This record gives sequence, C-alpha cells and structure tokens, in this order.
Amino acid sequence: MKYLHAVLTVIAVCLVLITLAVTGVLPAAHARESNPRFVSVPVNADGSINVKIVKAQTMDVNIKEVNGSNVWGSALPITSSSPLDVNVKYIGGSGATVPLSVRVDR
Repeated sequence: MKYLHAVLTVIAVCLVLITLAVTGVLPAAHARESNPRFVSVPVNADGSINVKIVKAQTMDVNIKEVNGSNVWGSALPITSSSPLDVNVKYIGGSGATVPLSVRVDR
C-alpha cells in the first residue's frame, strides 16, 4: 500500500508541474549562444552581396573573370567616387614587368 501511495504521489507532482509549465506559470528556458559564428546577410537576386569599404587599407585581390569572361587583356569595369591607389604586382600569375595600359574616364 505504501508503494502505491508513493507512485501516485510522484504522478500527481509530475502532473502539477506539467500543468504549470503549459499554463506559463513556470518561466521557459531558452538556450542562447554567447558567440554566434554565423549571421544573416542580405543577398541580391543574383546571389551577390553588396560590400562597402569603410577604411582605406591594402587588399589582396585576384580577379579571374567578370560576368563569366576571362579578364586577361580585357578592361575591368571599376567605378569609384574617390581616387584609387593601385599597385599591380602580378599579371596572369607572373610578375608585372610589362607596361599596363590604363584608361581613366571622367
């Protein structure tokens, strides 16, 4: 008889806790990562993203193609509202020892 009484008491306590949790009396616990590794980034319709460079700094850039076409010997479509400091070290994987023709449109 004591065993049955203990089992029924445990069941009753569990039912009370479930009722309190469902009614919202007990606060819900939510896990939150303190250092998220991924963030949402707005993406354009074509899958590209817009990037704004805030600080002037040196960047390593290797452009292989523009719109699916190889850029070797082609003009690169670059627009800028401020002067660009350009230092070409490599062309086609080798040192840039040949003259590089540049056309500036204003």
